[in-house]
Amino acid sequence: MTVPSSWFGPSSYTLALKLVSFGLPQIEAISFACAQKYGTLQYFTMHREEREKVNWAVTYLEICQKLRIDVAHKKVLVVGVNDGMDIELFNHCQIIGIDPCHQALALARANFPHHEFQIALAESLPLADASVDAYIALRVINCSTVNIKSLIEELQRTLKPNGSFIFSIANGFFDKKIYKVGVFKDGKVNLEYANSLKNELLNLLEGVGTQLTVVEHPIETFIFGCKN
Repeated sequence: MTVPSSWFGPSSYTLALKLVSFGLPQIEAISFACAQKYGTLQYFTMHREEREKVNWAVTYLEICQKLRIDVAHKKVLVVGVNDGMDIELFNHCQIIGIDPCHQALALARANFPHHEFQIALAESLPLADASVDAYIALRVINCSTVNIKSLIEELQRTLKPNGSFIFSIANGFFDKKIYKVGVFKDGKVNLEYANSLKNELLNLLEGVGTQLTVVEHPIETFIFGCKN
């Protein structure tokens, strides 16, 4: 699909809205819009380099072990799976990965052919009620196209009672290999936006789960919990 260059606004959300107004179905509009950022080789490379710089995988696993979060041999839903980088840590589980970006899922399928991947939105999951043991959404909340309230409703619907959930919110980004605090909102770096996202997410999760734990990390904040 070809769209006018003037349609590429400061966020994926802006572009998706314009595509919907043009008559494209919502899932296709969001898929196309997200692909402009999250489906590029530049993004895949940058994201991996970021995490390698801060030894992210080791830190994340240490946090899970400290909080006694064990998803081994369970059915795990990974929302916003992208190219599958996050599921490298959970390769021993039964993974269902969803993402609106076709390019990202093509890489995920190639890297992890034994897992299941689907094009889908976090706000409309193609899963039965109470069908997964764990729900993981890392940095998904930072995406401008995501409706957090609808996402939490789908979390509550699909996660089994006593199931675990793990969220993370990016606190900063690397610019030319230099880490900078703040996340993008409406095309500009906003120092307070990550904190407001965290508070909004925590308020919504209080109605879903117990034992909420917040762990601050230099590049992202993790929120863990257990469904009531």
